[in-house]
Amino acid sequence: MSYLLSDTVLDVALNYLKNNVTKVVLCEGAPANYSDANTANGSGSGQKIAEVTVDSTDFTTGNGATDGRKVTCQAQSAVAVGTAGDADHIAWLDVSNTALLFVTQLTTARNGLTTADTVNIPAHFAAIRDAVVAS
Repeated sequence: MSYLLSDTVLDVALNYLKNNVTKVVLCEGAPANYSDANTANGSGSGQKIAEVTVDSTDFTTGNGATDGRKVTCQAQSAVAVGTAGDADHIAWLDVSNTALLFVTQLTTARNGLTTADTVNIPAHFAAIRDAVVAS
């Protein structure tokens, strides 16, 4: 049995991310919503440790590592830490629409960050795998 989902279809979703993510946020824990990701760590349910403004030029689309397609956010250097904490997740925000669009876990957590620190956010990606036969 054959199956197909065109890369063009996958790229529509990935280009939505590329064209609408305007802020990348380092968080302590995985934020459940926009407010948690965009509010300072320790302030209510806030989880934000550091943030950087991005635009579509910070993202590239391409083939996934295994199959499918991905959109990669380039590394961000010397991002100021706004609130102390342990950064272990990255969130992509659409500020205009107050939307949390994507969350991923860091491969290596950045523990013990203080407001005197800067942090490098590594390149990271969101991927959509190719279609498979339903069983």
